[in-house]
Amino acid sequence: MIKGLAQKMHDVACLKFAKQRLKAINRFLKTDSESSYLEIYENLPDEFKNFTAPLAKSMEYKINEWVSKGYAKMRPFENGFKTLKGDTVRSKSEKLIADLLYMLGVPYRYEMRLDMGDGTIVYPDFTIYDVRNNRLVYYEHFGMMDDSHYVNNAIRKHNEYLKHGLGNDLIITLESGQKPLDLEAVEAQVKKYALAKSATN
Repeated sequence: MIKGLAQKMHDVACLKFAKQRLKAINRFLKTDSESSYLEIYENLPDEFKNFTAPLAKSMEYKINEWVSKGYAKMRPFENGFKTLKGDTVRSKSEKLIADLLYMLGVPYRYEMRLDMGDGTIVYPDFTIYDVRNNRLVYYEHFGMMDDSHYVNNAIRKHNEYLKHGLGNDLIITLESGQKPLDLEAVEAQVKKYALAKSATN
């Protein structure tokens, strides 16, 4: 009985001490958050910010860094269509999509290499930076659905996304001679990734 009481006194004292430590840790975390480091950077004179790499990066900083950084692209091509952002894309429909993304302020890259990890490589038409969820979303526009060979390739590409667990990170739009691109449907799809355009400028 004495042994049990002694152990209980010890355990109660340890529990009390642990609770005190936990409170202290929680107080520290509230004051030492990433936002505190962001405030330090934001309070720097503007002329110093261009020469400073912040310890914690704001979302605006992350977006600008992602948009401006170079990346591996699909093979170059001629006779494309110039977008508002300055990219050259392969089709008129891709230009419409790219311009819509740009006007909505959606950060994107055109035909960025995506390595699936098992040797499979694809080049999504657009890779979107989903700012709200801090993830990448892939946008494929299949624009020649009258062509059976093209359709088979589109199905194969779609299946690659599913096979590698990217089905929930994928936007697909379709187009044929009888059913041209529906820009309203595209806008409804991509608006969930839109943000204030000033964040990407």
